[in-house]
Amino acid sequence: MFHYCNDDVFLSEQCVAIGVFGSLFLGVASFLTNVYFTRKEDKCKEAAHAKDTK
Repeated sequence: MFHYCNDDVFLSEQCVAIGVFGSLFLGVASFLTNVYFTRKEDKCKEAAHAKDTK
């Protein structure tokens, strides 16, 4: 794998910052993906319910 942090390409503080911001980015991306698909599922359920009640 990549060993940029061990080869003096980045300082140790920079490696920590890259890890923290990378984790935050992945967490936010996962959250937004979950919100998108939850809303999409809710709209489908609402449309099916509206169709059944007519």
